[in-house]
Amino acid sequence: MKTFLIKIPKDLRLGQVIFDFLAWLRIYEDVAQDEDSRMADPFYLSDERIIDLWHKYTNHAYDRKQEQAEE
Repeated sequence: MKTFLIKIPKDLRLGQVIFDFLAWLRIYEDVAQDEDSRMADPFYLSDERIIDLWHKYTNHAYDRKQEQAEE
């Protein structure tokens, strides 16, 4: 069994973090999805690709949070 640690911001729930990640994949990474879906369908992505994208997402989310704090 593989293990992948997910750090959850204390003001969010796990479901929110996963939903936001899948929505981000759809918008910013153009991962295949149904046309009317708000989230990406990561079914065919390899575990390694999802983990790489997760790290990219968390960096993106952190950068956005920093920008909002500066405003």
